[in-house]
Amino acid sequence: MLLTLAVLLQILPSGIVRASPSPAMTAGYTVLTFSSAMLSSEVDTAQTCPSGKNWYFTNFYGEPPADPSTLTFLSPSGATVGGNNSPSAISTACSGGGSAWHGTAFGGGGYFEVTASWDHSQVVTAAGSGGWPSAWSQTIEHGAGLSGQQWTGQAAGYIHAVEPDIMEDDTWPSHPTTLGMTIHDFWGIANTTCSPDAYCQTGNTNNLVPLPVTTTAHKYAMLWIPATSTSTGSVSFFIDGIAQPSNVSWTQYVAASDSPPPTGQPWVFGVLDGLHIFLELSTGNTQPLTILQVNVWQRSASGNLVQ
Repeated sequence: MLLTLAVLLQILPSGIVRASPSPAMTAGYTVLTFSSAMLSSEVDTAQTCPSGKNWYFTNFYGEPPADPSTLTFLSPSGATVGGNNSPSAISTACSGGGSAWHGTAFGGGGYFEVTASWDHSQVVTAAGSGGWPSAWSQTIEHGAGLSGQQWTGQAAGYIHAVEPDIMEDDTWPSHPTTLGMTIHDFWGIANTTCSPDAYCQTGNTNNLVPLPVTTTAHKYAMLWIPATSTSTGSVSFFIDGIAQPSNVSWTQYVAASDSPPPTGQPWVFGVLDGLHIFLELSTGNTQPLTILQVNVWQRSASGNLVQ
């Protein structure tokens, strides 16, 4: 029993105990591999992209990082992303130029939980303000231009990537009272295969869930279980530990034998299982997003990339 408790209860340096949530525990994800209380010491505020930080101002794809003043640290912990009437984004990885990068990208599945709050009324009244409150992820293979994004058997530059979005309170007027919990499968040669769009893509159509009272902090989470040759993989979404109706599943993806497009295939989204995702927290000009805690539980950290 003592050994079991030692595994299920993770004691942080601050003395705070983080128990593996029920969905994570059921999946066998009992090791807390990443935990952040959004402290200033965790953030690359100098924007030099060193190793050893939990958070960096996002600078992939040649985009300039947000000004450090757009991140406000709370007391005794927590941070508000977005300030000074400017959009902002921080992520668990940064670009060091070319294919160089530092930070953490998660592989092999896990339970990703973000405790956050914001004012939805600011989202509704500020459409087109450069973004919206979001907790999402991208693959480091795509972000850093690593070889793993190339679709086997296709022309050079023909990528295959995935974007799991834990939650997005976007500004689309067609669904002002719902929250997006979405996974996208991207493929093609940039600005060519599906021009004028950057890439071809498909996503889960059951991605909209009822919007909670956003001015109160909630735990928004994603459970990723990779497929095997004998079992399906899946991504499931949760709010405060309660499963949402936006789940997707897939059969094992084998790049050498599976060819595009993935739309309608049983392995759509399955490319995720062989890639590594970094987390991103972002928002628009006048829609501050307050983050209190970010935790990731996995079987182990052995499948992660950390540098």
